[in-house]
Amino acid sequence: MSDLRLLCAADLHLGRPPSRTSIAGREGAVASAEGWGNLVKWAVRAEVDALLLAGDVIDNDIRSFEAWGPLEDGLAALREAGIPVVAVAGNHDRDVLTHFRDEVGEESLILLGAGGVWERWSIAGEDGGARLHLDGWSFPQRHHAEDPTVDYRFVDDGTPVVGLLHCDLDAPESRYAPVRSNRLRMLGPVAWVLGHIHAPRIVTEGPGAPLLYPGSLQALDPGERGVHGATLLEFDDAGKASFTRVPLSATHFDTVEVEITELDAEGAVRAKVREGLRAHLDTVRDVGGGVVRVASCRVRVVGRSDHAVKIEASLRGLEEFVPPAEDDLRLVVDGPARIETEPAVDLARLASGRDALGMLAHLILALDASGDEGGEPRIVAPIDGSASAGEDDLAELLELLVERARSVALQPHYVDALGSEGAGDLTPDSPAFRALVRRQATRLLGAVLQSSEGV
Repeated sequence: MSDLRLLCAADLHLGRPPSRTSIAGREGAVASAEGWGNLVKWAVRAEVDALLLAGDVIDNDIRSFEAWGPLEDGLAALREAGIPVVAVAGNHDRDVLTHFRDEVGEESLILLGAGGVWERWSIAGEDGGARLHLDGWSFPQRHHAEDPTVDYRFVDDGTPVVGLLHCDLDAPESRYAPVRSNRLRMLGPVAWVLGHIHAPRIVTEGPGAPLLYPGSLQALDPGERGVHGATLLEFDDAGKASFTRVPLSATHFDTVEVEITELDAEGAVRAKVREGLRAHLDTVRDVGGGVVRVASCRVRVVGRSDHAVKIEASLRGLEEFVPPAEDDLRLVVDGPARIETEPAVDLARLASGRDALGMLAHLILALDASGDEGGEPRIVAPIDGSASAGEDDLAELLELLVERARSVALQPHYVDALGSEGAGDLTPDSPAFRALVRRQATRLLGAVLQSSEGV
């Protein structure tokens, strides 16, 4: 088993184009198959012993036409290089991957466990015996609410086994093959390669076999931040597994945070943001393996300033920013900059007042206390500024804000008004909604401060 090298990938979703990677009027859209092409080239160049694909290789039946040609071309290159490709089907490609295998033949694609039955395939050694067994199970239908390992029977003939499975770890209510990680690790294989979760993850702590989620091969949307690609799984002479991340995604999503404390001049703020975006591109070049073509990012402006509204106005049109070209790496700024600066004033001092500034300071401090203590603090001063109001419960205020927000959310003209965090969870207890309220209160405080200065 020594020097055995398995390149592991999952969730290619061929046919689904990455979102937020192009701007109208600019060419250079990223195709869903670019990550697959990078994977094939790397596997051939590294002369791996096998390529393992842990499900959702093709996005779905409808998108199979786009996926078919690139997938077939890549498999042909791997077959010519003598690299077997072993896969299981996930919930997305449960039918189409079987049809594809039937058309290209098992010499190009070895599909394990079609129809939801565990199946074994072996990598042969030089002596003709098995060097490694691969046990795999494929989704039989779109949803599978049962644990597929209940039907797994580990057969130990002295040859190491690696399991290949598309599943949802430690999510008992999931409809996508829920599996308990502690059970999976003790079933007998020396390692498990898993699909379904798009964030790369390796579970090695504790007893039992390591669990590998390679994550999505190519980042598909802003929720899939950071480096994506495949993982090289290697075994030493003692059979111990080691994992090496291989960046292969042509897309890279992230958030760029720019600190602008003490930079109130519009030109200085704009220059600092441009500097931050250029530095981000340099980072992507360093960590992206040289294959990233589009770096899509959202911009957060943080720091202390009483001029949030002015800063926001100075950054209008940031989505159109194009840095000087140094290579084929393009920058896409995904939407307007999010201004999350803190007031440069003493909130506690402001909260002693009875005017609009005092009310906003009360609200911000109460929301901060709520996050720190995890409870339902009371605003220990009249939120309306009156001398007789007594203690007002923060929850009551948030209930009122939720009602107002819901009325806005129902209006098609204001579909984006709440922002991505607040719109999906309009409840007083939601941390996302409270963060939205705090952000808007801080923004309003900055506007009032600017107004009072005559800006």
